[in-house]
Order: sequence, then structure tokens, then C-alpha cells
Amino acid sequence: MLTKQIPSPCIKFAACLCIPQRSRLTSTAHTPTITMSPIPQSESPAYSTSEPPAFDIYDQSDDVSLLSSSSEKGLTTYMPSVMEDVKLQPQEVDEQSQKFTFVTKYKDLGVGAIFMMQLVAATAINAVGIVNFTGSSISMFSMTDSNTPQYPAGKIHPTAYILPITFVVSVALCLVLFTALRKNAQATTYAALFTPVALLILTGAALLPFHGPLGVVFLIPGLVLGYLIHIWRNRIGFAVAMLETITTVIKIYPSMYAASVLALLAQLAYFAFTIAGFIGFFFYRLRKLEWEVDADGNIVGIDIDLAPGTDVALTFLFVSGYWTMQFIPNALQVILSGVFASHYFGGAVQPAPLKSAAHRALTTSFGPIAFGSFVILIAQAIYSCVLSVTRSNPLMHACCQCGLGFVLSFLEYVNKYAFAQVAIYGKDYVSAAKDTWNLFKSSGVTLIINDNLVNFVMGSLACTVALISGYLGAFLAFISIPDYRSYSSCADPDACENQAAAISAEITTIGLGCALIGAVIMQILIKVIDAGVATTFVVVAEDRQVLKRGFPSFYEKLKSVYPQVTENWTEDGL
Repeated sequence: MLTKQIPSPCIKFAACLCIPQRSRLTSTAHTPTITMSPIPQSESPAYSTSEPPAFDIYDQSDDVSLLSSSSEKGLTTYMPSVMEDVKLQPQEVDEQSQKFTFVTKYKDLGVGAIFMMQLVAATAINAVGIVNFTGSSISMFSMTDSNTPQYPAGKIHPTAYILPITFVVSVALCLVLFTALRKNAQATTYAALFTPVALLILTGAALLPFHGPLGVVFLIPGLVLGYLIHIWRNRIGFAVAMLETITTVIKIYPSMYAASVLALLAQLAYFAFTIAGFIGFFFYRLRKLEWEVDADGNIVGIDIDLAPGTDVALTFLFVSGYWTMQFIPNALQVILSGVFASHYFGGAVQPAPLKSAAHRALTTSFGPIAFGSFVILIAQAIYSCVLSVTRSNPLMHACCQCGLGFVLSFLEYVNKYAFAQVAIYGKDYVSAAKDTWNLFKSSGVTLIINDNLVNFVMGSLACTVALISGYLGAFLAFISIPDYRSYSSCADPDACENQAAAISAEITTIGLGCALIGAVIMQILIKVIDAGVATTFVVVAEDRQVLKRGFPSFYEKLKSVYPQVTENWTEDGL
């Protein structure tokens, strides 16, 4: 333990201005003792308060020390062990004694341990299923139709080049859209808002003379959306400022894209692993499977006999898979929010903030992420059970679907901002959720629920990429599939009435698949921006001074668009 005697008049000066260790200080009569204890390098610090830290410290070795509260005014802040090697951005420190403390212990440790145990158990069961799975197990499900198109031998299916082309085009579109957001956020935002309105209205007007009801289906959403944008016209400037701020940070730390891609690949890989394990374990434990047919040979049912305990194991695999599939994107949310927070509070380009944020998310914040994912799992289970029970009553089913769907969506929305609290301050999940709810109720953050146009802008851009990718894939399939397909049952292709329908179905399927590729790739960008939105809103609510100092244009835009939010702010409260 290292103990130093620092004169009382210099405590604030040393804490706020961060005087290097080599500076000499003159002793006085009243000298409080300040203890500096090192924090283990294995635990990157996070924060456990409802207010932002005094300043964030990042260096290559994460070698930091905690300066305990002074006995004079309860002043608490952080100081490095080697100050001359650390970049600091000082701020005014609140005088409440317990506001700024390092978090060095694991939060929600019990939930994190349960998550790891179920993950290990599910992985073992899935591995057993995959190892014992054989292709002959599902041969009984193979059914053919005389009019089913046959793929000619020696030819490559057009999807072999349609999908890669669509992938490249989708990536290029995402890069173009991000560049447009960064270069001219205002024009891109207005284009993203009004393009869907124009497309819906034009499509509805074109279909109205030929298919009246279908035209109305397109016209009504277009008109309603246009009216809403008209109402929101005075608030669009805030969305523009938000996107400008977020894309500025993303440009500095492009590694966030890599994190988003890795999380997406991990989610897809685990999904494939879980599906393969589930199917393999089902057939591994299958004792009998027989089709029940009537006198005419039509299938009327199926007789399945499974080994004892198989249904419990399969249910466990389903629950475990859903929990883990929720955990991966939530962990990404916490990691990305940590990067944004490090930039906001650090005030300068930080070395390797993604590594530090990932370390915190997968260690001390592992439990809160698992806890929040489990909450969504329970809510989704209740939602599905209620819908299943009320299926026989259409009116009750519709009411439950609407009401519970809103509750589920709201919980997911709360989770997003709760995870931002976890990333910035290192809170446990319950504390983060409570503080998020308090933010929603306060006048300073009503904009989070009512006026967040950023999500609509990004959703519109995602739809644009998906539509372009889908249309491109469908067009390429349209010009290549007819020459590729052959029909063994049709000696005369023109006389085969099923040929056109089959080709049309395949073209549609390929088009939908390409649209899905575009939407998934766009999700990589949306995830990063979404994390930035949540983190920025939390910082706005907790410490306005951070954004006022680092992003003055954004701060002034917030004051001009939401004067009712900022009119009660004082310099002391910033």
C-alpha cells in the first residue's frame, strides 16, 4: 500500500488538474492521508453510479490507481499511478461522497454462473446429437413430386453467383450510406424519411385503378407516415445532429464494425450449431417414427416414440438456445456502448477502447448481460404461452397479441438503455433498469420514447438496402433460372402448366433471400449506430457537460429543439 502526504489546499488542484507525480508540493500543518491502492490489471474499471465518472482513464497497460475520498468534502476521483503517461480529460467533480467509485467486483455473479452452466450443458447435448446424427435418419422425410423441377447434372445453380453478387452490392450500399450520413447527414436523413413515403404513395396510386384494395393498403401507410413526418418536422434537426455526432465517433473507431461483424457471425454459427444439435439429438433418441395413412394412401398423422427424458432435453435446448441468442447481441450492445462512453468521457482518441470495453462486458458486466437476456426470455415465453392459449378466441387473441406485444417491445427498449448504463457505470442489471425507468419518467429524457427519429431513419435505410438487394437478386434469377431448370415430367415445356409457377416461386425465393442478405448486412451498421444513440441519450441525461464540451453543436441543437428539457439546467448541474 502506497501512502502519500498531500497538503489540504492542493487536494482539489491535484484531483481536478491531475498534477504529475514528479511535481513537488509544500507540506502544511493539516495534511490528510490519501491512500492509493492499485487495481488489478485483469479487471478494467467500470463505474457504478447514476452519474458519470469525473474522467475516464485509459493507457496502454490499464495501470490505474484509485484516489479515495478526501475527508474534507467527500471528493472522489481517479488518479493514475504514472500520471505523465496517461491522457486525462478533467471535469468538475460532484461533492456527493459515494458517487464515483470503481467497480472491481463481478455484478449479478449468480446469474452469470447459471448462464455459463446451462451453456456448457446445452453444448454437450448438442455435441452428442451432432456426433450421432446420420443422413439416413431423415430419409423417411424425403418426398418427391413428378412435377418437381430437377437440377441438371454438371451445371452450377445460378444462386452460386447471384448470392455473392448481391452480397458485394449490399456491402457497397452500406458503405455509401454511411459515407453519406457522415458527409451530409441532413440530406441523407431527409431522403431516408421521405423516400418510403413517396414509394408507398406512388405504388398505391399505380395499383389503385387495377387492384383497389391493394392500392389502399399502400396508400394509407404512405399518407399516415407523411403526416407524422410533417408533425415531426421541427425535431428532424435533432436527429441530424445525433447522427452527425455518432458517425463522427464511428469514424474514429472503425473497429466497432469488426465487433459487429464478429457478433453476427457468432450468432449465425451458434444458431446453426443449435439447430444441427437439436435435430441430431431428436433422431438419436428416436425409437419409432411411422406415417399414418388412410385407405386412399393419404398421410393423416405421424406416430413418434422417443426415449424417456428426450422431451425435457429438447425443451432445455430450445430455452438455452434462445437465451444464448439473446445474450450475443446484448453483449455487443454493451461493448459498443463502452467504446462510445470512453470517447465521450475521455475527450480524446483513446488507445484500444474496444478491447477495454469488451473486457469489462465479458467479465464484471457478464452477469447483468445474462440477467437482461433472461428477462426478455421470460417475457417472450409468457407472450408465446398466452397467444397459444387464446388462439381459439380471435378477439382475445388479437388483444393479447397487441397488448403483450407492446409490453415485450417496451422491455426490449428499456433493456437497450439499461445496457448502456451497465456499459458506462458498471451497474448490476436491476439498478440499471431502475435508473433507466427514472430517466424515462424525467422531463429530460421524454425525447427517448417520443422523438427518436434516428431509428426510423436507419430503418428506412435498411429497407432501401434490402429492397435494392432483393430486386437485384430477383432480376438475376429471372434471366438465369429458366435456362437452368429442367422438368423430367414435361416432354413439352410449353405444355407443362406447373413450369411457370415453379420458376416464379424460385425467383421469388431467391429475391427474398437476397433481400435478407441486404437487411442482415445493414444490421451491422444499425447495431453500431443504435448503441451510439442509447449511450448518447444516457450521457445527455446524466452529464450534459460532457457533450457540451466535446460536441457543442449537438448540445446547442438539443437546446434549440428541446428548450423544455434544458430550460432548468444550471451550470452547477451540468
